[in-house]
Amino acid sequence: MDIIDIKNLSYKYPDEKDFVLENINLKIKKNSFTCLIGPSGCGKTTLLMLIRGFFQEYGGKISGNIVVKGKDVIKTEFNKLGKDIGIIFQDPQVQLHQLRVIDEVASAPMYQGLPYDECQKRAKELIDKILDPSFYNKSPTELSSGQQQKVALAATLAMDCEVLLLDEPFSFLDTGAFREVLDIILDLKKQGKTIVIATHGIEQISGIADELILMNNGKLILQGDVKSVLYNPKFDKVLEPPLSIKVGKELKKKNIDWSELLYNKKFNNKILEKSSDENKDLILEVSNVSFNYPETEKGLNKINLDIKKNEILGLIGSNGSGKTTLAKLILGLLKPIKGKIKLHGKEIRKYNTKERAKHIGYVTQDPIDMFFEESLIKEVAFGPKCLGYKNPEEIAKKTLDKLNLLKFKDKHPDSLSGGQKSLLGIGDILANNPDIILLDEPEFGLDPINWHKIVNVIKELQKQGKTIIVITQDLEKSMFLCDRIVLMSHGEIVKSGTPKEVFTKQVLSKTKLLPLRVFDIIPYLSEKALDSEENFVKEVKKIW
Repeated sequence: MDIIDIKNLSYKYPDEKDFVLENINLKIKKNSFTCLIGPSGCGKTTLLMLIRGFFQEYGGKISGNIVVKGKDVIKTEFNKLGKDIGIIFQDPQVQLHQLRVIDEVASAPMYQGLPYDECQKRAKELIDKILDPSFYNKSPTELSSGQQQKVALAATLAMDCEVLLLDEPFSFLDTGAFREVLDIILDLKKQGKTIVIATHGIEQISGIADELILMNNGKLILQGDVKSVLYNPKFDKVLEPPLSIKVGKELKKKNIDWSELLYNKKFNNKILEKSSDENKDLILEVSNVSFNYPETEKGLNKINLDIKKNEILGLIGSNGSGKTTLAKLILGLLKPIKGKIKLHGKEIRKYNTKERAKHIGYVTQDPIDMFFEESLIKEVAFGPKCLGYKNPEEIAKKTLDKLNLLKFKDKHPDSLSGGQKSLLGIGDILANNPDIILLDEPEFGLDPINWHKIVNVIKELQKQGKTIIVITQDLEKSMFLCDRIVLMSHGEIVKSGTPKEVFTKQVLSKTKLLPLRVFDIIPYLSEKALDSEENFVKEVKKIW
């Protein structure tokens, strides 16, 4: 039985020439787990918003039909749809408006007119299950992005809607938190709920989803079970497959699967190579640094870290492990309680703001916070102009061109998709030409193709002599991107080494992070196999 039925749906936003959705025909079965996938800006978010009834809020031009649980969404009052359809936005902060977590979660069913005691009961049960009772009286603003995502999920679940729409619900989550949230979602499916998720996390949901829907340029390209979509030749023309699928396709040619791979006798003899230890000049020195936030035990404890010139360093760890705090200390935004941080041999806090901006560029976790100009070209030119660089507009054009955003140069940043906004945030910093570029989860909101472009940009910057620090939840991409991985947990460094040294079950077991399937193969491969995904796949094929 179909719970969502969409026929000939087309839509364009107010004052826009082009349709963002064109002739969408789609049926989603009741009690199913369906994932929308596709490049940034392909229309996934817009489709979710229209299913929830946001056309009435947005305006614009719409044609076709959207029917959910027998109700005509386009004609039904917006507030009446909330009893049947819940939605979680890509950025959880958009939904959080109460002073305490308990109030946030309880407020959702209160808007539906439920008794106060029932709302409190639901809120406590969900917080206990998704977070823990210590979060009742915390302010959502003091939580990490991953924790905020869980609060937004709890608030939506409190409404007990039959259809749950989630826009990139895993973007801010580490692999351990992802598993926790996914288990909650799967439990909801067992309870009879219908789940529709827009996501770039194809690897994570590939073994779980009932159906995948592939979109591109506002059109539906493919719909079907996971294998029929991922192994369809049309898929490769739209998205870059995750590494496990690339390996899986090669194994499929030999009529074998992943479960057989490690039993291959050729894998019995490990290829162990000593990690390269290049003599690079130190650019940043973090010496015995400790920090604690007021009225909390969270922070950093005796961090020692040397960052070398021209290396790509990955900061990895579960939500709340201290990655962003360490980044803010490096930037001089926070002051250590103990220890020192030196940039080019000089204490970081002795640099003034302008000097820091010339040496270190920082792209925040949510790049929307960085934008204030009325067009992309003015936005990217602003930094070079403030720093006194010549031809700031020309610098901005070259930067936008590198990121494939030049065609939008005269558009307002708000008109971009989530992924394009992430690219623009990086462009803001690249234009300043700093020695060190610090990226806080740059993969957020990016589809695999655009994230791969960012990876290539980062590698190109390294060739130009830049030092890159990447805070990331993408363990797979960091395996090929980073020269060195610093694994953090509870404000301390658990391990620092090459991806091959860090991404083992033994090391990751000390954190909440879950190893990826491809990590089982790493000990059997050479260091060169981790230079690129192509080399990885080639070596697996060669050994087999």
